[in-house]
Amino acid sequence: MYYFPVSIHDIQKQSKLENTLTRSKVSSYASKKDERSVLLSMLKRAEKSKTLCKFIISQHRLVNNTLNDVQLKPGGMVDAIRQWIHSTNEQHQVCHMPPAKSCHTKTYTIIVMAHNTDRFKKLGIALKEVFLKWKGATEIILVWNAKRSDLLKKSTNSTDNSYSVVKDMLQWNVNPTHLFRIFYSFEHGLTNNLLNRYHPLISPRNEMLVYFDDDGPFYTTSKLIIKSGIELWKRNSNVQVGNYGRRVAFTDERITTQLDSVLEKTVQQAITNDMKQNKDNFVPFCRNDNDGEYEYLDQKADFGSHIILPTGSIIHRNYLCFIWNPAFKEAREFVSEHITKPDDMFVSLLIAHLSGRGPKLYPRKKYVGYVKGINASSSTSNIVSNNHRRLLWENTEGWFQARTDAANSLMRYFNSIPPPSVGWCVGSPYLFHNGSRFECSVDYPKMEMLPWMNDWGSSYHQCPKKKWKKKNKSTQHR
Repeated sequence: MYYFPVSIHDIQKQSKLENTLTRSKVSSYASKKDERSVLLSMLKRAEKSKTLCKFIISQHRLVNNTLNDVQLKPGGMVDAIRQWIHSTNEQHQVCHMPPAKSCHTKTYTIIVMAHNTDRFKKLGIALKEVFLKWKGATEIILVWNAKRSDLLKKSTNSTDNSYSVVKDMLQWNVNPTHLFRIFYSFEHGLTNNLLNRYHPLISPRNEMLVYFDDDGPFYTTSKLIIKSGIELWKRNSNVQVGNYGRRVAFTDERITTQLDSVLEKTVQQAITNDMKQNKDNFVPFCRNDNDGEYEYLDQKADFGSHIILPTGSIIHRNYLCFIWNPAFKEAREFVSEHITKPDDMFVSLLIAHLSGRGPKLYPRKKYVGYVKGINASSSTSNIVSNNHRRLLWENTEGWFQARTDAANSLMRYFNSIPPPSVGWCVGSPYLFHNGSRFECSVDYPKMEMLPWMNDWGSSYHQCPKKKWKKKNKSTQHR
């Protein structure tokens, strides 16, 4: 077991040289690409993977009746992009890639989605006690995937436990000066679809979008936690940023060897803040390769994740256009029809293939139960709240296997596995290798441990920012 770098002093010395070099790299990095260019880049990568795999893409969907009768054909993205590029029948708003950095972005939009009011009591507390108090949150959108009348009925039934919350929401929604508003999906011609939270018709006013599930976990009750995620996103605004990563573990020796090599490269790129992308960082996923296994446990997920759960995730507004681009209609239908509705998998993999980069992860709060419906203050016990749905822990009705099925189908559709995530500790003394994989020596770090939040970290200088500490200089941590 070895650590590197060995001290903050070493990082500070190394950082002075790297900061100068990195600034020139960032300035020369293409911040915007038009839709055709980025789709052609994805097509080229998929065709390269296809050649390396030496297999012919089937013209029919694979069917696995033991899990789900909906499957994407391997490499189907190739045909989908070709068709769209050569199509002249359909018109839509042209999509544009986000910039690599968004240092001057100060405000953000919080997006929550729901189709019933079962968890509104908890959501209402989060709105009043957390979201409405965040200075940077200038807009909060509830994506309502049900009829407007369902909310109106709840607001008049004083015996319902969500009565007061719904009543408040409806009053906020008609107040033009209030931060909160409701997007009624059905009234925009949409159905009850998890991807509605990413629909361009939502029209968020901010470029930075922060997502939460309606049942939380609302771990970001500490302003510094969400602040660290926002600062990380500013330096990486063309990737997905989050703090709940999920790995897909592979058994094929070729894949595991290549993924290990890619992770090593990705760690080194993160240490030096090299914004230039290595085109070989995607690993071909061939039709005859063994399926990977979706891992749903939180432990040690910082390194090697390809899928980011919605709660706590941050993306650029420009990606909404790509997520609903006609070129990816088949993949969206797969999400809607598959038993697990894997919108998180589709969004994470799509953004990675569009940007050429894997997701970035910031730290999260330890589960310690809930007080006043949100969280406990100082308990050190790791008690999982019963208020938060964690379906995979019980593997209900083959749910875990179905998620594995969805992950493999989507990865094969894109023809390759994107670069994995790296932990928050890359570029800090808390990074180490245990002989088989990278890890962070601290699971729940203080703010002074995060390299992009402190001037000893090379990524800190990518964006000018104010100090995160309070005026009394008291130490703040999760």
